[in-house]
Amino acid sequence: MKIHLLNRKNSIILGMALSASSVFMSGTALAVDAIGGSATNTNITVTSPATWTVLGKVTFQNPTQRYCIATGSADAQNPLFQPSAAPWQYRFTVSNSPNPLINQGQERTLEFWNQVAGGTLVRDNQIKEITTTGGWMANVLVNPGYFTFPAVAAPFFGQTVYLLARKIGNVPNLTVLDSSLTVTCTDNRLVPPIGIIPLVVAP
Repeated sequence: MKIHLLNRKNSIILGMALSASSVFMSGTALAVDAIGGSATNTNITVTSPATWTVLGKVTFQNPTQRYCIATGSADAQNPLFQPSAAPWQYRFTVSNSPNPLINQGQERTLEFWNQVAGGTLVRDNQIKEITTTGGWMANVLVNPGYFTFPAVAAPFFGQTVYLLARKIGNVPNLTVLDSSLTVTCTDNRLVPPIGIIPLVVAP
């Protein structure tokens, strides 16, 4: 009887196959990936620096997936045809709360600045697009660095993800011309497979 080691390439392939097989043989049922979205071309006015304006939302009634990402995008219109002494700035974010804290990692800033040069108004872009994205882990007790659902060990239910905007300081109201929000959830995460080098017994 002879014992051979597989070469590195075949070992990694076989190791990955065995790892996948062990998951299915263990009786653990993997959830199906889930995706949802919303979009509108209805104009929405952002009026407050103190509270968020909801631009769009996606609700999952009973997701069982553990890892989710949300991506929101919007077109906004230059508020006024007049000079601004300083930039007009606005916050945009995605969150699982309709009233999240400001200055989180997924928050983005949109800016318009109309200036006068040589006695002539040089207006900023008429329309600007902004996109933001964020991720979270659900159904786990530890959520390192993500915006999160409540840290519970049981599946979560009826959760809503929002695309939000608000003014920064005393600036003109902002008209958001259109916006979209997409949420994708999966059981998979970005961890490389572990290569297993099995022994093969030759007859």
